[in-house]
Amino acid sequence: MTDRQRRCWGVAAAIAFFVAVGMAVLGANPFAQQTVGPYDLLVASKGWSQEYGPVEVRNGERTDVLDAMVPRWMFARGELRQGRVPLWNPLPGGGEPGIHNLASSQLTPAFAIFAAAPSASSGFYFATLFNLVMAGLGAWFWLRRSLGTLPALFGGVTVMLCGFHAAWLYWPHMSTSVWVCWLLWSVEGWWKRPGAWRFAAMTLLTTLLLLGGFPFVAQLGLGAAVLYALVLWRMAPQPGNRRLAGMFGALALGAGLAAIPLIALATWLAHIDTAARTGGSPLRLLTDAVRLLPHIARQSPQVESHMYVGGLGLLLAAAALLRWIRPRRLEPVLVLASLLLVISSVLVFQLIPPAWLGWVPGLGGNGWARGILLLDIALAALAASALALLLRRIQRPWMALLLTVPLLVVQVVDLGTMFRRFNGPVPAALMFPPTRQIAQVQAGLLPFTYVIADGNYLVSGTLGAYGVPEWYGHGFKTAAVKRLLAQAVRDPFTTPTASIIGADAIQLDSPAIRAMAVKYVLGDERLLAQAWVPEYPAGPAPMEALPALGTAAWSQSVDLPAHFTLSDVELRLATYGGSGLHGSVTLSLLDPEKPGSVLAEATLPAGSIVDGELARFHFAPAVTPAQQRVVLTLRHEGAAANENITAWYRPGGAANCALQVEPARAPGCLILRILPEGPGLAGWAVAAQAPGLVLLENRDAPSGAYFLDSLNQAPSAHAAEAVRVQGNFSDGWTLHYTGIRSGYVVLPMAASESWEFSVDGNRAQPQQYFGTLPAIAVQPGAVITARYQPRALIVGGWIMLGSVLLLVAVMLGLRRRRHADTSSARGA
Repeated sequence: MTDRQRRCWGVAAAIAFFVAVGMAVLGANPFAQQTVGPYDLLVASKGWSQEYGPVEVRNGERTDVLDAMVPRWMFARGELRQGRVPLWNPLPGGGEPGIHNLASSQLTPAFAIFAAAPSASSGFYFATLFNLVMAGLGAWFWLRRSLGTLPALFGGVTVMLCGFHAAWLYWPHMSTSVWVCWLLWSVEGWWKRPGAWRFAAMTLLTTLLLLGGFPFVAQLGLGAAVLYALVLWRMAPQPGNRRLAGMFGALALGAGLAAIPLIALATWLAHIDTAARTGGSPLRLLTDAVRLLPHIARQSPQVESHMYVGGLGLLLAAAALLRWIRPRRLEPVLVLASLLLVISSVLVFQLIPPAWLGWVPGLGGNGWARGILLLDIALAALAASALALLLRRIQRPWMALLLTVPLLVVQVVDLGTMFRRFNGPVPAALMFPPTRQIAQVQAGLLPFTYVIADGNYLVSGTLGAYGVPEWYGHGFKTAAVKRLLAQAVRDPFTTPTASIIGADAIQLDSPAIRAMAVKYVLGDERLLAQAWVPEYPAGPAPMEALPALGTAAWSQSVDLPAHFTLSDVELRLATYGGSGLHGSVTLSLLDPEKPGSVLAEATLPAGSIVDGELARFHFAPAVTPAQQRVVLTLRHEGAAANENITAWYRPGGAANCALQVEPARAPGCLILRILPEGPGLAGWAVAAQAPGLVLLENRDAPSGAYFLDSLNQAPSAHAAEAVRVQGNFSDGWTLHYTGIRSGYVVLPMAASESWEFSVDGNRAQPQQYFGTLPAIAVQPGAVITARYQPRALIVGGWIMLGSVLLLVAVMLGLRRRRHADTSSARGA
């Protein structure tokens, strides 16, 4: 067997090893209707659990995948399979750039696999397996050159299953980080033997890294590559300035090949609101570095802080650092790993104040904890270096293999079991399964109509996987769009980009609801009555129990809105584990200005109260207090001697209620909801109802793009009747105004500057309705044409073409130089 054949068989064996490890840790069989992904978390939410029953959730921190990345992938997959290029995605936040949006991670091999697979569930499995295998294989190729095959296998499997990859497996973080070690491999290859194909490898791997979908992770990878080149340059026995310049040239050409999404990203960032994003890390060296230890890592694995590389990997990495005691003949890999360990520790554990590095591009607006990627790569490379040193002392290959195999097994089992704390198989049927209410929404939506879903459907944007547009879909938004959204939902943003909406926060009577053409609202029964709830400015504290009734007197004062007609009070009670209690429980409504004056009472049989659940007290007839402040008290009559009842409350200052526990006033409020009389749903109709869930249809909202006589008026249900929409949302559409009055056609969408509008063939500059919705002046019979023309496609396309031509020219020049050098060597 020749050396070339031996190398080919070695590569094939390594590929088979990483594929086998990847399939084992994922644990799913795509040919048996299984996949991977946090779809157990999806179905465990109330919006789905009503039809699919309770499921055990593996990890509760993976909602970003469900409400952001996968819905965007599902939309783009559907468009591509219908022969359309999805330049515009109308589903999240009123619309956003589509396939060329770098953050959507759709210009990656993983997405190509997802889109080409026969089903979304199998596509997601194979895309995930591809990323996982390529992460390990890239580390193996890189480490093998300097350390040998067996140590590289150990380092590769450590990178493959490290904490960063286990935690961020389904995110764009993974589609980006998978190329970091490949880029390091290409830099080393170029340095050791410059050539045309090695230059092309550096260029293309740079492009793949940039297209991964998470710019900050790409920035970390590029930084590692530059650092590696500097290490090689410094340790080279001969000057390597040309090699260094070639490496920077390859990085620049790689960026040129990715010019379209990079320019689109820059244009997008220039218009969205990123003021709330800051740098720094919540992790600290003394308290969080211990997460590298096995028993600490297994106690509370969390996505943002998971950095585990295995107990054996950590031990070997520590041993490798001992070589710095006598730093002679150190491999460049060990030097790079040591430097990356220091740099990543500075970022991950915030050893330098954020203000000192805020000027560095990327560090001022991203969480530094993402540097765990470099920390894990550094520890894996150090561990492989220590193992390589140990194996060099063993003369016989079979003895080296005998030592390495058990170490590999221990490492795979250790990291694999931790990996399963985050990831594992789920039935393919749980990947966005249909429900009756979602199906009804899908059937009733028209172009330019939207939905608001409350927290029972996870973070807003999740329904995008069903093709349902959500204004509050997870993603960056302009400041103007955020102001509009805040008019329809109180405090809509849980984070700067995500919304978990409470049903009682949705302002069903807001004019903004109609302006945004919100056709449906999905949520729980709180939608049927806009309930009074406690307002905690700093957020509620964990709930506590009051003293049992009869042992201490307490009362609850609440401040109701003016003219509030109270019909029901829901109060969370505790029975100390008891059931079937004797007697009755009475909730009294008192006038605080007239001690002893009872405005109304509602009574429940004590036996109907369930420990820890909300008990509903109904006041018949409903009560409209003359004053806004009222007092609630509770009493239990006819109880047996060993029976007790109390109420749950939350400590902490609340703006609209106060708790009085004799003899002191206690900050806090009972856990309660006060419901007004009647549904209060003017213009809304209950379209469907399931246990605990409600689907409301907005009969007053326009059914799509609509006409207004003036931008000072609110739209009505009939405002869309004179506007007909043709085309699809991939790159634009045509609207026909059939009315007989002059005015404005309003498009309920988040239109960027890349949208071009024309009326009857003439370029039109839209005005803004509600501060952001494009409103186009029209005359009777006008035809409006809207086209999405992102400048990134034109400018970036020319840059990409120039980069391709320049890459070819550089490769030809390198080949001529190689032939010339070869000829000179032969002549000598």
